[in-house]
Amino acid sequence: MRVKGAYHFIILVKNREGLRNLYKLVSISHLNYSYRTPKIPRQTLIELSDGLIFGTACEQGEVFKSVISGATDEKIIEQLAFYDYAEIMPVENNKFLKSLKIDSIETDDDIRKLNKRLFDICKSIGKTVVATSDAHFQDPEEGVYRLAIQHYIGMKEKRDIVNLCFLTTAEMLEEFKYLGKEAAIEIVITNTRKIADLIEDVKPVPDGFYP
Repeated sequence: MRVKGAYHFIILVKNREGLRNLYKLVSISHLNYSYRTPKIPRQTLIELSDGLIFGTACEQGEVFKSVISGATDEKIIEQLAFYDYAEIMPVENNKFLKSLKIDSIETDDDIRKLNKRLFDICKSIGKTVVATSDAHFQDPEEGVYRLAIQHYIGMKEKRDIVNLCFLTTAEMLEEFKYLGKEAAIEIVITNTRKIADLIEDVKPVPDGFYP
């Protein structure tokens, strides 16, 4: 089944009910809505949302795509209503945007302006903002493995290694200092803990015999 208008998003599990619903969503997406990659209709996501936390994800998410395209604040606010928190990411993650010949994105500072705009919009409506590194691997040198996997799955155009490695708290605070010290602490530490505190002690597979 071909699905148009698909976006990335983040799902976090709060409790056992959320874990059960996540497993259902994974099964439904693979069995009923798989075209190149598994997808899930928004309505199904809503129906099975109990116990789950939704984040806006990366530049492939609908919210940041709207920010990139210069959508109105009203449209972005309407989209944000679906999510529990918004994410902004380091410049490194989105540096490829400079090569897409988008008039408003030519420098690293232009990418920072996108983050700041989303941050300001979220602050105006009381939406939680979390700074995430979108880590795909632990150490910088492991980026070459991701590049090899991308080539293997058909992404054969010339690509640079993007350093999507795990960043320390100090590195994240340094990355987002352009928002101001207080704001950087809020999105890197305070709000991250706020989200973590919503999550109970759940395990993908409980201990013991569990067929």
